Amino acid sequence: SAKLDSVGRNKMFMVLTIMRMADLGVVFTDADNMFLGDPFAQGVHLGDLIRSGKYDYVYQEELAKAPAKDHVVPGDGGNTGFFYATPRNNK
Repeated sequence: SAKLDSVGRNKMFMVLTIMRMADLGVVFTDADNMFLGDPFAQGVHLGDLIRSGKYDYVYQEELAKAPAKDHVVPGDGGNTGFFYATPRNNK
């Protein structure tokens, strides 16, 4: 819907503003997400992806159910309720 699109754009704008002002990477998560452990710990997928330094944008796909083992991520967006972005390679 147009209202949800606006909310998503506002989230991305807010993160972009923080990255530009502070020159820091940002993990954005909606308030209704819950972590059962430290998402940045060694051996945890998100933390490992961030520490690898290979990615400027890490996101969760917007899916209704768990994907099949052979699922290929299309790379055309993501869930604006949980993502990581960094300005590191944009200088």
